[in-house]
Amino acid sequence: MLAAERHLVLIAAVAACTLLSACVSPPFVTEGVNREVKPVDLLETADGEQSADKVLWGGVVISSANTDSTTEIEVLSYPLDYLQRPNPGLRSTGRFLMVLDGYIETADFANGHRVTALGSPGETRTGKIGESEYRYPVLKLAAPTDLHRWSDEEYYNSSPYSPIGIGIGISISN
Repeated sequence: MLAAERHLVLIAAVAACTLLSACVSPPFVTEGVNREVKPVDLLETADGEQSADKVLWGGVVISSANTDSTTEIEVLSYPLDYLQRPNPGLRSTGRFLMVLDGYIETADFANGHRVTALGSPGETRTGKIGESEYRYPVLKLAAPTDLHRWSDEEYYNSSPYSPIGIGIGISISN
């Protein structure tokens, strides 16, 4: 193989890897987002007061309901991975309520769906888990685009690693 052909093959391989890696990206830009504040942190402050303007939380949907003017989704929170996917393999960071003005289809956010949301933490609201009272941190979403539901395919097949590799073969003979 000529040197020019080798360079073309190498360039094509690098370009393919670059294009494939560009397909894997988190759903939200997190510039200016406080990634350190967790739902449980709001329960430790008076009336859920928190200095964070925006946070990124995610987890598994427990329930969802439409009210007269809002859609509310109860979420069991988990830490997010580098692609902003909730990781139920880790310890929960508490429950929270997502509140969005207007109507979204709650069937799309049924029990067990994984979600990630970008919003503003604020008040807390008292509710019940079984017979026990629970204080929920409330995450206010500005728009439906601030809520991402992970499809099974997207959740399990999102990987920054490309199946394409570049290697060097060595042959030793006597």
